[in-house]
Amino acid sequence: MARGELIARMDGDDISLPNRLARQVHFLNEHQECVVVGCNIQVVDAEGSPICLQEYPSDHESIVASCLHGYGGIPHPGSMFRRRVVQTIGGYREDYVAAEDLDLWLRLAEVGVLSNLPDVLLTYRVHRQGVSIQRINLQVQNAYNAVTDACHRRNCCPPDPELFRKGAAAGGSEIVLAGWCHLALRDDNLRSAMTLAVSMVRSKPLGLQPYLHLFKVIIASVENPIHLRILRKFPGATERAAKANAALERRHLLHGDGQHREALLSAWQSVRLYPTLNKVFFLGGSACRYTKSLCFQRVKNPTPSDFRSAQSRHKAAKTDDGEDV
Repeated sequence: MARGELIARMDGDDISLPNRLARQVHFLNEHQECVVVGCNIQVVDAEGSPICLQEYPSDHESIVASCLHGYGGIPHPGSMFRRRVVQTIGGYREDYVAAEDLDLWLRLAEVGVLSNLPDVLLTYRVHRQGVSIQRINLQVQNAYNAVTDACHRRNCCPPDPELFRKGAAAGGSEIVLAGWCHLALRDDNLRSAMTLAVSMVRSKPLGLQPYLHLFKVIIASVENPIHLRILRKFPGATERAAKANAALERRHLLHGDGQHREALLSAWQSVRLYPTLNKVFFLGGSACRYTKSLCFQRVKNPTPSDFRSAQSRHKAAKTDDGEDV
């Protein structure tokens, strides 16, 4: 129904900063090859308390690479695109509901340039009624379908479906809240982290994970005043703490890519650089995930000794007349 040359997209519970539209219109006017432009976003909880700053890649190649890994390379509610180009490629496709933005970016990347402005121009609200929480299973499945279709169009190998589906299988909406809680802790937004952890406990009072996240938030609340004094007193501690936080963030990304051994090493590096109880807690979590991945690989790809043990059990399970039990 819109008649304008440019379409600005946003959700009803988010907030566009006053200069958002002007910045994006100016950018698209200056870069005619660009078909869609996004921005960085400030993530807040239902009450508006800050959770984290979410940054997106600015160049076309990095955005496309992010999309092909199943991540939204451009924030959907913070995007502005050219109406005619989107109509030319068929617009949004209903077959990819809950991941229609990822499908759209991948198709737009084949006819033009994608970009993000390096500024925070949108406040993005996270709550339990959000699509990424309520419809995570559908979102993960359709994101995988969109990426697979894009890989077929580009004549490249499609991704491993396990890397997409494990998030939904690992705990549904709780895994999304846990991710936001982790990011709130990373950026020292303890109030939001506590709100998210309490929400997880209320929705799943008999689960172990919600209480573990609540415990992490409580530890951080106790430790933070101590670390602030240390950082003020010892100038070198600030640099070490920054490197430790970068290693901890790298750990989070490596786990997301299924590289659990490298994630464990990164968690250990963060502890060595700037030891805190929370970092030790994350190190323990990485160790558990790495051990679990080793067990899974052993079951999925049995070793020769496993075959020999199975043969021995098979022989022992035979009757005297040589027939299988």
